[in-house]
Formats: sequence, C-alpha cells, structure tokens
Amino acid sequence: MGQTAPPPRAVATGTTTLVRPTWPQMTSSRPTSSQATSPQPTWRSVLAFAAVLTAGLAGCASTSPSQNASPPEASSPAAGAPSATLPPPLLRGARCEGRTSCACRKPGDDLETVPPAPDMKRLEIRMSFHGGNGSLSSPAIGQLPATDVAETCYYVDVPAGSTSAVRFDGRASNERTGFSPRLSVSEYGPAGPFWYEVLTVECVGVGGKCDRAGTDAWVATLRNRKRGRIDPCGSLVVTNLKWDTSGGLAHRDDGFYRDFQVAFDLDAKKFSPKFAPHSTECVPK
Repeated sequence: MGQTAPPPRAVATGTTTLVRPTWPQMTSSRPTSSQATSPQPTWRSVLAFAAVLTAGLAGCASTSPSQNASPPEASSPAAGAPSATLPPPLLRGARCEGRTSCACRKPGDDLETVPPAPDMKRLEIRMSFHGGNGSLSSPAIGQLPATDVAETCYYVDVPAGSTSAVRFDGRASNERTGFSPRLSVSEYGPAGPFWYEVLTVECVGVGGKCDRAGTDAWVATLRNRKRGRIDPCGSLVVTNLKWDTSGGLAHRDDGFYRDFQVAFDLDAKKFSPKFAPHSTECVPK
C-alpha cells in the first residue's frame, strides 16, 4: 500500500478517451501491527469526472491525490462511523413522517404528496451494505446510516443553485467474508412527476463481494453518463467523482475489500427539469 503508483494508462473508447486509474495494491491476509488498526484511505486511485453540459459525454480523467483531494487526517472516522461535526439529517416528505429513515418509494409511486419548495431539489438516497454497514454524509444533508442487506431510504432537500460535497463510506463486518455496498441517488421532478437517476454506485465482484473486479465493473458503467449524470434530463450534476479503499485480503484469499469509499460533489442547477427521464430532447445534438 505504501508504494508509489505508476502513471495511469489512457484507453480509447470510441470518441472518448478514458484514463484508467492504477488500482491500489491490496495488503496481505496477515497484516502487520501497523495495518491491524484499519488504515485510513488515501485516495490514491481516483477517477474524476468533469461535468460538461454542452457535450454528449462527461470527460474522464485520473488525477493524483495532490491534484484533487487531500488524504484524510489521521483522526478521521472509520468508514461507516458517524461524524460528530455533521448535523442530524432533516428528512422531507410524507414518506419520512415520524421515522428515522423513510419508506422506500415503490414502482409507480412517484408522486411526492408533500413536494419540495420551488427553490429546493428533493433527493432520494437508497443504500445497502450486504455484509457490512456504512453511511452517506454531507454538510448539506447530514449523516445517513445504513446496515446490511435491507435497503434503507432517505428523502432530503438541497437548495437549487448549491454545490454539496458528499461522501459514501462502507465497511465489511468481517473482512474475510467481504461485503457489497450499493448506493442510488435520484432527483424528483414535480412536472411529471418523474424521478431522474443521478448516480449509482455498486461494488459487486467475485462471489457478489466488493473487490477489484467489482470496481472495474462499476467504473465501466460510468462511461454511459451524459451531461454529468446517468439521466441527462435531470438538473443534478455529479463532479469530482473518486473512489478508494484501504485494501483487504490478498488475491489468494479472494481479494475482498475491507472497506470502500466514494466522494463527489453534487451540483444542483437552478432550472426545473421538464422532460420525461431519458428523453432524446435532453441530449445535445
């Protein structure tokens, strides 16, 4: 884990060039005394996406930690641990009334009976950590925890025109058996009503567990993003997207990651989306 990573390799994919990050070296299954205390992530493998609103595809680039993100302080909380500096989440909508988390929206149940204010954007956040636990945290949203395989949902509002720093953290309950972190962020469109996919994170590799194969597969799905989001008709754009792990078991022991972190900025544009999800009108000609 302490070796200097070689420079990334550029891979041509049609008209877009994707810079492939160099993956972090996984630790041995027999950690040293310094590794036994769950090392903090250092964001050494980064895939950053610049949102280009006038282009058909978001550009992809790999940057070093000094260019894009500072390593967490030694006192940073472990993945999935609550942060004492973040406010409690302010949940919104009828799905969250009287609850610490919210009732998950079901297919066809798109209407928010208590809609967001005109100058706010409503987000749906869905998380699960099969075999572990974790959270999504942001100064604008608060700390949203989730545990194990059951899908946990939250509905929160962010101001139109704002940019929010967001971090998704997960940790396996047992590093020898691994875990599967999943995150889905969607935006509510009152005009439909519609729900627009903003970002999906899923690390599922060999045996359904998070490992290098799982991150490879997830990164490959990001090539289809348009205008900085999965659904180009929405008004929320993801920028500065990056991921990391402190490693896990050696390949001979299945190579499962003990933790997984994703960080990004969420840019809420001021316009109100009007078109149905994935409409051709939303893609620049």
